[in-house]
Amino acid sequence: MKNVCSLLLAILLLICISPAVSLFGQGFEIDGTTLVKYNGNASHVTIPNGVTSIGDRAFLDCWSLTSITIPSGVTSIGDNAFLRCTSLTSVSIPASVTSIGDIAFGRCTSLTSITIPSGVASIGDRAFYGCSSLTSITIPAGVTSIGYGAFLECGDLSITVDNQNNAYSSLDGVLFNKQQTVLVRYPKKERYYNIPESVVSIGDGAFSGSGLLTSITMPAGVTSIGNNAFSGCTRLTGITMPASVTSIGDGAFSDCWRLTSITIPAGVISIGDNVFYECHEITSITVDVQNPAYSSLEGVLFNKDISALIKYPVSKRGSVYNIPESVTSIGDSAFYVCESLTSITIPAGVTFIGNNAFEWCKSLTSITLPAGLTFIGDSAFSNCDRLTSITIPSGVTSIGDSAFSSCDRLTSITILAGVASIGDSAFEWCSSLTSITIPASVTSIGDRAFAYCLKLPDIIVDTENPVYSSKGGILFNRQQTVLIQYPNGKQESAYNIPESVTSIGDSAFEWCSSLTSVTIPTSVIFIGNGAFFQCNNLRTVTVSRETTIGRTAFPSRVGIIYSD
Repeated sequence: MKNVCSLLLAILLLICISPAVSLFGQGFEIDGTTLVKYNGNASHVTIPNGVTSIGDRAFLDCWSLTSITIPSGVTSIGDNAFLRCTSLTSVSIPASVTSIGDIAFGRCTSLTSITIPSGVASIGDRAFYGCSSLTSITIPAGVTSIGYGAFLECGDLSITVDNQNNAYSSLDGVLFNKQQTVLVRYPKKERYYNIPESVVSIGDGAFSGSGLLTSITMPAGVTSIGNNAFSGCTRLTGITMPASVTSIGDGAFSDCWRLTSITIPAGVISIGDNVFYECHEITSITVDVQNPAYSSLEGVLFNKDISALIKYPVSKRGSVYNIPESVTSIGDSAFYVCESLTSITIPAGVTFIGNNAFEWCKSLTSITLPAGLTFIGDSAFSNCDRLTSITIPSGVTSIGDSAFSSCDRLTSITILAGVASIGDSAFEWCSSLTSITIPASVTSIGDRAFAYCLKLPDIIVDTENPVYSSKGGILFNRQQTVLIQYPNGKQESAYNIPESVTSIGDSAFEWCSSLTSVTIPTSVIFIGNGAFFQCNNLRTVTVSRETTIGRTAFPSRVGIIYSD
């Protein structure tokens, strides 16, 4: 009996001092009054009394869960709390709950009904995102905040708002602010919609993902179109904006695949980034001649004085385009996925090429970068897989991340003195590249800048470079204490790392298929993550027992020989 009492006392003491308690046999992990994680697989779960908070990701991917009982006393449901509980069909939230977190019920694809109690004040971003079986929801009087995309991709949903709510209202199942001047969310699956005359602002993501919508009418008073307002309206073929519109948000018409043309009214003085991203069928963008901020020339969108090229329509006819001489800046995604273009002439005055500017211009065979260019953005020429050579002018100070990645036919790159920075993955997967020289001016080379350049045998560094060096065509830091990149195209089967090296960088030898053996000196104290990843012919590695080895540094079948 004494032993039994001692055992019970020990268990009680453990529960009292432990910050996280597991309720044995039920699968709950509880920290104080927060349910941290449910590890069971029951179809119905009753959360224990005493819990006041359902933690972030607590029921993440509980696919077997069909129903849940949440006790009175719970005040908050955390971010991603029930994300991808795909069998969950209904939820009754107790009156004590005041907040529902971001993506709390995201992708609960079987959820057909949910009751939001009157005490809830805030509903997080994308709280019910992807609840494709949800057909109706009522917003109670106490809700003062509804996050972005709270009801995105919710099937044919009708939203009702309590008449006593001071922040929101609804009309015919559509969510508005109280005064119905802002259209917050159109959740319905219909082909046509006339926006009410009272609306002056179309909110962020208001019509996003309305894939059945083919026609929409905006009233004369609308002044602003929010970020991603019509993104993913894949059947929308045209849209007429009233003269009252002054601003168009980021990505407002992105992924409107069937949009063929659009006219920018005279009053628009602000157009966000990537407004027409992935609009694959657009042939022309027209700007009212009275517009003080923007203009169009032959269906191409510019700023007013044609110094900045904003967007070249993806399906504009013609394979050759000469950018006007007045242009000094090419904007983000300006020529994105313009697959019909084989030749583009960039004028001498251009100094800036934005992110993704020419990405996926798969037919572009050559391009000359002007001498005055100073900046090449992230992924600016990524996946231009017919480009064969490129010269980076001396005025360029920065080559962006992935700027020329996956340019499969690029055999030659000339980087002139003056370039200071080469971004992460800048030339990754340039699988035909055979030579590259790093000038003395380069002081920063990003991670994996030359990864998967399968035919590149040597990386040469100017001997005057103060930060980097090369030995035997291999890239090191100046002191040759860090081995940065062993070129994929080297054909040697064995390599002895120099005694000066103390560290091997992440992915330094990744995909070096010719290597069968590597000797690592005892001077090396650290081998980075994935250093020899996918070196599938590597059979032996000689290394010190004292060396710290990163995650997946070696292939699983390699034989390790310890040198000490």
